[in-house]
Amino acid sequence: DGVFATGARMVTTVRVPTTTPVTVTTADEIVACNMASSVAVAVDLPSAPAVGTTFVIKDAKGDAGTYNITITPAAGKINGQNTLVISTNNGKARLVYTGITNCEWSAA
Repeated sequence: DGVFATGARMVTTVRVPTTTPVTVTTADEIVACNMASSVAVAVDLPSAPAVGTTFVIKDAKGDAGTYNITITPAAGKINGQNTLVISTNNGKARLVYTGITNCEWSAA
């Protein structure tokens, strides 16, 4: 009762940047970093998006263990820290904007 299945799929926006730095916009949902060359990647989050805005940042190239992906918010903190680093090959981070002081971004 109360569940209606249509078989429809959710459409997700995926952007695949090939150069760094990567500036995430509120139009992004998934950012799959696949740099043209092997370099450390800087990812900059937007400031003050709507509460609940969610982004997934992914190592699509598979070399974040050597060439880390460093995520930095334009303002605020991620789980109380200034940055979040993806340092495992094919790693990812899911970030949710909470708007809460000292934890504006919650990462899982």
